[in-house]
Amino acid sequence: MIQKKEMKKTACIILYDKNKNIFLQQQANDGQDNSSRWTFIEDEIQENEIPIHSIKRICQEKLNYELNNQVFIEKIQAKDREIYCYSEEFRFSKKIILNDGKGYGWFSYNEAQNLKLTPGTFQILTIIKDKI
Repeated sequence: MIQKKEMKKTACIILYDKNKNIFLQQQANDGQDNSSRWTFIEDEIQENEIPIHSIKRICQEKLNYELNNQVFIEKIQAKDREIYCYSEEFRFSKKIILNDGKGYGWFSYNEAQNLKLTPGTFQILTIIKDKI
């Protein structure tokens, strides 16, 4: 009998400002397929970790930013993984310290659509458009 490989699970945070501009991170130039593409903050959910704890850990590790009012949006089935998507309005009293990638920016939905996005980011962007 062939066993199905368990689908990878990730958690993603959509940070947005009062004007609904969204935070995107530009990935590093590492020679991978998604080099220099723009993406939401996302990472794998660790074994025995629940998605809400995962996204809090990921934000702390990647942005040095503590979430405190995140909202679960939706679980998205991507081609290669399940993505647990959360959102939170960003508190500008806090400073972002990017520990991953080569840059970041705040973009309107239309501006984000014109960026070089990872395939998963484009899928998430389409789904969450009216949910934040």
